[in-house]
Amino acid sequence: EVEIPLPKNGTRFSFQKFRSQEVDFPLASVAVSVRCGADGVVEEARIVLGALGCAPFRVRSAEDFLKGRRPGEASEAVVKLCRREAQFINNVHVAPTIRRHVLVRLVKTCIAEATSNEQRANRA
Repeated sequence: EVEIPLPKNGTRFSFQKFRSQEVDFPLASVAVSVRCGADGVVEEARIVLGALGCAPFRVRSAEDFLKGRRPGEASEAVVKLCRREAQFINNVHVAPTIRRHVLVRLVKTCIAEATSNEQRANRA
């Protein structure tokens, strides 16, 4: 049995995955969960990188950095932290440098999507 608690009101999510046409295994995946206060400052954040190795990897340093800041002001630093902590194993035919580039784009996309005003309006 697995129990997943309901997210707190105002929590927004994004998940992105990139895979090559030739290989079913993704080159990189990213999941972001963010809850901002009324002032737009991040109160809670979760950032998980996937397809790095055998299990998903939480980037706690990036989560902690994002808390207490506005996402737009902190996104570049969060991307750098994720890039630095990502350790790819050789399980696909694509070089880690290319996979790291893909990961950076996915992190940027997830943060932007999870914190966009349009998503807030749609889920409010």
